[in-house]
Amino acid sequence: LRALLEAEYDRSFYPAGVARQLAAIMVNGDRRTLLRRIAAPTVVLHGKDDPLIRLECGQDVAANIAGAEMRVVAGLGHDFPPALAETFAAAIDAAA
Repeated sequence: LRALLEAEYDRSFYPAGVARQLAAIMVNGDRRTLLRRIAAPTVVLHGKDDPLIRLECGQDVAANIAGAEMRVVAGLGHDFPPALAETFAAAIDAAA
């Protein structure tokens, strides 16, 4: 576990990269027009405790994809914990 956490930290601690990512998000603009074109079965999985993306944003994504299912995952933040891989896979499989 320690090695995994160290590797994650080493991979993710790059302040300049964070700044570039935030700038890219800000200049990208409104994606709702593109979301409305999605015709595939869709499930939006959103962490209830996500400190970066508000729950309302995930709900807006789901509202702009016809027939999308919104699932809020209690206790989940912004990261994808491997322990939830099967739960997420089952949600995606059910939506497909």
